[in-house]
Amino acid sequence: DPSTNTCITSAVQSCSANCVMCSSSGNICYECGIGYYVANDFTCFTCSGVIPNCADCVNSTSCVLCIDGFILASNQTCIVPCHVTNC
Repeated sequence: DPSTNTCITSAVQSCSANCVMCSSSGNICYECGIGYYVANDFTCFTCSGVIPNCADCVNSTSCVLCIDGFILASNQTCIVPCHVTNC
């Protein structure tokens, strides 16, 4: 409080699990942590649960980063890299 030069406690609502940016009530998530995406119900779902071998995604069908040992394909899924010469 600037008028009294003292600190006051604010009521900060914590976000739901794996959510990094949410509504003041905490029940609507706008941004999830790495490895999660915001689902239609404004909760966080794991990328690897819907896109195999995906480390981070923007939604349930578009991966942007694969786990080690996999590469990102043009269709935003994770595939095993080709080990054949000139492949």
